[in-house]
Amino acid sequence: MSPQPVKSLQPGKSSPQPGKGSPLSYQVDEGDIKLTGFIDRFTVPTLVKGIDISRISIEHLVIDFSAVEKVDTAGLAWILKIMSQARQSGQTVKLTAIPEQLVNLAEISGVEQLLVSV
Repeated sequence: MSPQPVKSLQPGKSSPQPGKGSPLSYQVDEGDIKLTGFIDRFTVPTLVKGIDISRISIEHLVIDFSAVEKVDTAGLAWILKIMSQARQSGQTVKLTAIPEQLVNLAEISGVEQLLVSV
């Protein structure tokens, strides 16, 4: 599979309230997914539309959070959905550089064990 181009979302682009969005970009290259910027309620719809792991034919996926600046509960829900989809399709997912903010949200929600690579 050839690399997908870097997608970029500027403030307000996916937000129903202009000006309230956050910058986000992502790159999918084979089984590597690199996220940059904010993963929040304004940008998650872009991730949902743009990253379909069922179309990635790689068995082992890596999601790199090293350039993520902020994540909220919508971001936690998105990553849990990705992990579930991977399990259902027989893929494994390794999360790298998981932001402390994401770990804290998972602990508060009682789902930290779900962030373990599958």
